[in-house]
Amino acid sequence: MVVEKKINKLVTVHIVDDLIYLAVSRISKNNHYKIKDTVQLPLNGPALSEYVLKKRLKRYPVYLVLGGKQIVTRVINIPDLPQEEIRQALTWEVSKYIPIPSEELIFDFEVLNKVSTPSGEQLQLMIIAARKQYIENYCDILVNSGLKPMIVDIEGIVLKYLYSCLESSKGNTNVCCVYLDEHRGVFSFINNNNLFFVHNVEWEQEIIINRLSSEYQRVNNYLQRQMQMPNVTDIYIFGQVDETLYENLKAELGLDVNCVNLTDNALKINTRELDPHYTFAIGLNLREVNNGN
Repeated sequence: MVVEKKINKLVTVHIVDDLIYLAVSRISKNNHYKIKDTVQLPLNGPALSEYVLKKRLKRYPVYLVLGGKQIVTRVINIPDLPQEEIRQALTWEVSKYIPIPSEELIFDFEVLNKVSTPSGEQLQLMIIAARKQYIENYCDILVNSGLKPMIVDIEGIVLKYLYSCLESSKGNTNVCCVYLDEHRGVFSFINNNNLFFVHNVEWEQEIIINRLSSEYQRVNNYLQRQMQMPNVTDIYIFGQVDETLYENLKAELGLDVNCVNLTDNALKINTRELDPHYTFAIGLNLREVNNGN
């Protein structure tokens, strides 16, 4: 008789540029967990394999979150179809909306809403797409290091999940969650608790409030004008945020701006201090634990 080993650790990885942000948590019998380790490693070279061996993580499932400009999102309208027919229809149509040849493309979609148009009822979808090679390359790196890639997700969805864990999310249906670090920003627009759009922007220098504000306003205006997205009521900022930026953004946009710390009690992350660069690895870790792993 083969007895399956109980996996009591959860490994999540966020890959951005040439760096890996890895988080390991230990799961207790009652499904409570504690972050046991976080580590930043170079994407290439032996460091990841050496870490996997040292921490005895070989053959552990790993959950991967990707982002940046390699991930493309589009909001489109299509004729109202049964759920089971949407993917088949998009297989032939998706290359019209995503600038990647269909044979090189991998995609998923989320139904956002039904909308009325002059030609009748249509479905509003968000398409999430990337080149197959992009995802396969990262999965190969993890496999060659001794890990087992299980789930690939995107930054925008992880931000949506982190937001849903906050007590203040109750009743707020149209918000923008923004992740900031010293090099880039990720804007995740949420409408009726669904991810509506993801926008990535890179900084050539330190974050400037005018640049951040103008990017938000430009994308928000586009979504309202072209996609009839309702007004955003609140902004939630994750990542590296100083008090000056937070206050200036609030004054510039005239919206409620909330700064989220990953060690906020609402998120139930059991650790005292956490580098904001691990926002996505920790967010995916938390989601998979709460989903029953």
